[in-house]
Amino acid sequence: MPYYKKFHRINIQLIGQGALWMFGSLNTFQYMKEDIETPEAFDSLKKHDNLRAVHNRLTFSTLGAFDTKVNRLVVSPFFGSGKSLNGVALNLIRNQYLIVNGREIGLINEAGKVNGLQLGLINKTTELKGLHIGLWNVNTKRKFSIVNC
Repeated sequence: MPYYKKFHRINIQLIGQGALWMFGSLNTFQYMKEDIETPEAFDSLKKHDNLRAVHNRLTFSTLGAFDTKVNRLVVSPFFGSGKSLNGVALNLIRNQYLIVNGREIGLINEAGKVNGLQLGLINKTTELKGLHIGLWNVNTKRKFSIVNC
């Protein structure tokens, strides 16, 4: 049976399962067409043990968090990753989400689809409806420094 949790308040992870993910390569998100907003998609993710946790308020992890879906705020001094972010990811070193509806703030930000803002030194996305602000910004249309939209 898959491991699946929903958190509706504050989730504090003293170590966090995302600690080792920050050392992985920058991914280009091969599974862009995977929709996680439908009940059927959630059931499929549960079946294949790809649905870890849904956080609906604040997640704080000292070393990093790997969550399937974040609604509101995730904070870590190092790393945050997941399939869907609806809110703000404030991770000092690296953010990596498949779908971002909100803001990613960190040194390295990577997402499949962004509807919002990526703010950091390096910002990378496949599909951008919003703004990159950083030293190096990459999307499918252009590679540009400082501001990219």
